[in-house]
Amino acid sequence: MPYYRQIDGIRAIAVIGPVVVHFWPRTVPPSPYTPAIAHIGSLGVDLFFAISGFLITGILLRSRTTVALGRNNLLSVLRSFYVRRSIRLFPIYYLSLLILAILGLQEIREHWTWYAFYLANFHMALTGQWPGALSHLWSLSVEEQFYLLWPFLILSLRDKWLPWVLLVAMLLAPLFRLLLSGIHAGPMSIAIITPCCLDPLCGGALLSYAFHAGRPERWWNWLRLAGGIGILGTGVMLTRYILDSTGGPVNGTMPLLRVFTTLTFTAIIGHADAERTGRLGRLLICRPMVGLGRISYGVYLYHPFVGWGLDHAVGKSQSPTVMMFVLVLVCTILVASLSWHLVERPISSLKHRFPYAHNRAIP
Repeated sequence: MPYYRQIDGIRAIAVIGPVVVHFWPRTVPPSPYTPAIAHIGSLGVDLFFAISGFLITGILLRSRTTVALGRNNLLSVLRSFYVRRSIRLFPIYYLSLLILAILGLQEIREHWTWYAFYLANFHMALTGQWPGALSHLWSLSVEEQFYLLWPFLILSLRDKWLPWVLLVAMLLAPLFRLLLSGIHAGPMSIAIITPCCLDPLCGGALLSYAFHAGRPERWWNWLRLAGGIGILGTGVMLTRYILDSTGGPVNGTMPLLRVFTTLTFTAIIGHADAERTGRLGRLLICRPMVGLGRISYGVYLYHPFVGWGLDHAVGKSQSPTVMMFVLVLVCTILVASLSWHLVERPISSLKHRFPYAHNRAIP
């Protein structure tokens, strides 16, 4: 799949949300809207899921075509896929876990196997507790589980079955959340176990399939309709949440919200992929957005660790201020930038040794 700068721009938007979730309530004086702002920011994770579904499915569909044409074989495709994903994701992830263990983070030392094998989401669902600075690792576990299984699904299904399987998987996710809600499962389980997160992943995958199948103009009206329904539904449900004084996790207490955000985010990705000269396109490809998007993995991974370090440096008792939020944000971007230039980009250069037959600057 060709590299589009717009996708990095969308990544920049997505990563801002989790930073707000984790630090806005801690660093800004409380207000009636603070919980709502924080939980709305958590939707950035779903945007990341939709991006992953779109990009990874595109890579696999193009690889499947090369296999069908005899330019590649299945084992070679799988090897290239898993090695390239590992090169991109593993180094700073495991380096972070190692450093945190050395620094004495008890959660890592006691439950390291859950984090080492990307099972953090199931660990948190079983315990029903957010493990402080490691809480955000649930979404990286979901993504890694997706990467592990998705190639076998995409590469093994026939063309006529693939879109229907993706659609069914996307529809089963909200049903699964409603089922768990009906049996009074904890809101954390409803929000973070992998089957409950499939709709944004499959929404992005369906969009990628539509584009790969050719003549994407056939889908524009449907994409606009999906975006309109998604924006309306998301707006109504978030307004209801903001007016609800009881609070609670957005994706846990409102199992249908993720359906509407999936429609919204899929439409955004689809339009961003096509619109390169309009207002949205110009916003997404401006240098700050592309730059932030490029280091978004590091920003997402490091931002709670930076906050944990600052807590120990300046003390948790300090009164919340906007300046503290800005300090956390700036330090996180600085650490992520250094990580990109000193660790991630040099190691990622090894990916050229494991090319896809169709490879054209795949992100």
